[in-house]
Amino acid sequence: MLLSQSHYNEETERRKISLFRQYEVDGCIIVPIPFKQHNKHVFENLRANDTAVVCVDAAVQGVPFDFVGTDDAYGAHLATQHLLKLGHQRIACLAFGDTSVIRTARLAGYRRALAAAKVAYQPHWVLPGPWELSAPADGLLALCRERHAPSAIFAMSDLLAVWAYFRLREAGLRVPEDVSLIGFGGLHEGTWLEKPLTTVAQDREGMGRQAVAFLLQRLQQPALAPRKLLLKPTLVTRATCGAHPAVSALATNGTRHHLRSTPLS
Repeated sequence: MLLSQSHYNEETERRKISLFRQYEVDGCIIVPIPFKQHNKHVFENLRANDTAVVCVDAAVQGVPFDFVGTDDAYGAHLATQHLLKLGHQRIACLAFGDTSVIRTARLAGYRRALAAAKVAYQPHWVLPGPWELSAPADGLLALCRERHAPSAIFAMSDLLAVWAYFRLREAGLRVPEDVSLIGFGGLHEGTWLEKPLTTVAQDREGMGRQAVAFLLQRLQQPALAPRKLLLKPTLVTRATCGAHPAVSALATNGTRHHLRSTPLS
């Protein structure tokens, strides 16, 4: 078995796949770079040479390989719905800064949850996240200082959520007292925070097991039609999500009031 890592670098991905072909591997399980697909011709060559391939987590558009991934739309819906159940109606989305299928699906799930709760979608509340955790957060902080600011943020990945967590705290905003925060992925980085990250966790072990099963079946039956399996993610509640301030006030004083949005500043 050969194991390699692309580190989301296209040249490395291209070189490693070429290495696999030189070793004449029987088959490959590949996690393609999801945000850039300049290596599409490399995958087309694998397909043309009848190499058994299973893609995991991200598909290669236009190349019909077996695919095992996450139901991204469902996961984003689950995350947004969790915030809505806590009383939040002003929910921003920290999105990938690209046009990938993953971004499209997670944005669709976010919007569907808002629509189901009859909460208006605010396009300017969908902010592109950075590629580097050291990046400044001018756009995010400007949004959080608006008079009718969001009280919660759904981040399309745990790393984006971790970035937002530190930038918000550096700006003097408390998580979750001022802003609730939920991520996507279930990465271990979220557990390192002083207040561990609430997230929607992907079934990484399940994806791995199913990918191996698909590959073994493909080697035995090369003529099988391409298959696609999306596994459901699960909500993991931790410390970065809290009830909307108005809901918390209701619980504290025991009186009944209409839910209203509370600006952060």
